[in-house]
Amino acid sequence: MEQQKLSGSRFGDAAERYLNSAVHAKGQDLERLSKLVRGPIRALDLGCGAGHASFALASNGAHVTACDVSDKMLEVVSREAASRNLGIETVLAPAEELPFEGASFHLVVTRYSAHHWLDLKGALAEVARVLAPGGRFVAIDSIAPEKPLFDTVLQTIELLRDASHVRNYRVSEWKSMLAE
Repeated sequence: MEQQKLSGSRFGDAAERYLNSAVHAKGQDLERLSKLVRGPIRALDLGCGAGHASFALASNGAHVTACDVSDKMLEVVSREAASRNLGIETVLAPAEELPFEGASFHLVVTRYSAHHWLDLKGALAEVARVLAPGGRFVAIDSIAPEKPLFDTVLQTIELLRDASHVRNYRVSEWKSMLAE
């Protein structure tokens, strides 16, 4: 729980910078996300940050719920969504404890937040629970190298750079956890 407070505080203080960051606000990944929306689907942006994935999904007609542990990030999302005339609901909750009914969403997206989640396996179980049958999960995040030494170096650098960092996962780890 302390780690979630750390993430909420650290990123809440930087909410405006994340909204205006070219690195976060643009990218082919956002264009590809928007193309996943065909009609009025229900989508969850998990660990939404400043809401860039939410905006991409909602601009193509999705009914989006933006979820994060930072109330300041959610305030930024609400304000920016209103300025863009996008009806995006915001919910304060950690990825590991989602307050939604099962099978609530056709699409669950996370973009650059999973490496902050305290319990990725628990969060993935929650994603599976809230996804409707035939729904899709899209995870966009940095990954760790498969070589243990390189992985250790990366995790050390990330933790020194950002105390709310938990872990960048290897592709093999993602595959294993998603298979479970």
